[in-house]
Amino acid sequence: MRNHTMTKANRQHVRCGLGGFTLIELLVVIAIIALLVGILLPALGQARAAARATKCLSNLKQNATAMIMYSNDYKGKFPFNVTAAGPLLPNGGYWFDEDRIGRYYPNIQPADSGATINTTVGGGAMTCPNHPDAGRSYSMNAWASSAERANYDSATNRLNWVSKSETLVDRPFDAATDNASKVLLLGEAWGLSPATSSESGRLWFTNSQIGPQGDPVSRFGGGNGVSDVPSPAIFRDAPEAAGLAPGQPRFYTPFYRHPGRNKDFMSSSGNTHLVFVDGHAGPFQQRDLVTGTGNPGTDKLTGAALWSPKNATTVVGN
Repeated sequence: MRNHTMTKANRQHVRCGLGGFTLIELLVVIAIIALLVGILLPALGQARAAARATKCLSNLKQNATAMIMYSNDYKGKFPFNVTAAGPLLPNGGYWFDEDRIGRYYPNIQPADSGATINTTVGGGAMTCPNHPDAGRSYSMNAWASSAERANYDSATNRLNWVSKSETLVDRPFDAATDNASKVLLLGEAWGLSPATSSESGRLWFTNSQIGPQGDPVSRFGGGNGVSDVPSPAIFRDAPEAAGLAPGQPRFYTPFYRHPGRNKDFMSSSGNTHLVFVDGHAGPFQQRDLVTGTGNPGTDKLTGAALWSPKNATTVVGN
């Protein structure tokens, strides 16, 4: 009779054959995993960038909603932006102050305060996720401000409010402006001012306004651009000041944040986020805003975004 007894060597051979992978099989599995990671990572990165951009737009819309609520309570006027004006307004008053826009936020987040400034609202809806070390990422269109100066009258103990003066191409406006869907209310701006309170940590804040100087085309980087940003030596520690040269930036609204970059902050490639008087917000490339860049006398507004209703007629950058 044939002996079916399995030897010890045969049993070991069977176990090895059934319980392991060959080197080639392992390499194939690793290659497949690497291929899947290579395919998925860019998609995940794009999804993350889209989510951050959506958050920024949502924040801008929330700020615009608060501004519109303010205008409803003040006869169509948007908040003012003025420096110190006597004992009634010793620290001035700006749209982002707790006593202005802060009244319309359900959860106040005081971000900056001190003996010489009012407590300001910051963080949360005031910041763009792609703005590094942000305390506040947005600024108000200077032409929307209801006043740029307040003169104190000691005889009557009252403030006399002074609005921005009309020019050949710009004029101040309120919530009832023409072209509300195209007139800019708030936009992303450079965060070059450090926090004044130690509690705020190492945060950087935008100034109160964008667009106070230059012509409408230059404010977006067309024509000669603008040149009223303070010396970079003053703000050299701000993340956005990296690579900042004298006379830069040449435009009020940064384009590097969307998609987020950690270099080339002064480049005009990318998107900036703007919100309009009617409350809608959107992303814009520089070419969406001006035709040509750096060509004085020929660069024009496209009409997609106006600094004031007076820009609806053709405006050429100087």
